[in-house]
Amino acid sequence: MGAIIDERHELAIELSPFSYAYYQPMPGPTFQVNATYGYRIPLVTSPSVTVDWPFRFGAGFFTGNTGGDVYAQLRADLLGVSIRRGDFMIDLYAPSFRYAITSVGGETANVLSWESGVGVSYLF
Repeated sequence: MGAIIDERHELAIELSPFSYAYYQPMPGPTFQVNATYGYRIPLVTSPSVTVDWPFRFGAGFFTGNTGGDVYAQLRADLLGVSIRRGDFMIDLYAPSFRYAITSVGGETANVLSWESGVGVSYLF
């Protein structure tokens, strides 16, 4: 869920209810939420299609199937492409880097992961 402001700025919230898998020795699906700010760098602009490079940063957390720990998470989407035609937009990102940290029994645990994804949006 999000908003595009002035065709270039993007504010969004990503909610992944037990579908985000983190990378540890015992990975599993987790509940994840993060908020992002993005700037869309124009690559192609025509009357019918707009192609942008979405550059995003965000923060959030994930938990569940983590042994009761809550991980603080930072996100950076450095590569990707958004294609907008009319009121529809397809957003491809590869990779989305995620860095998470938690304190487990007095010790710090770090997780670095990256993923690829596709989003389809209706803009109104």
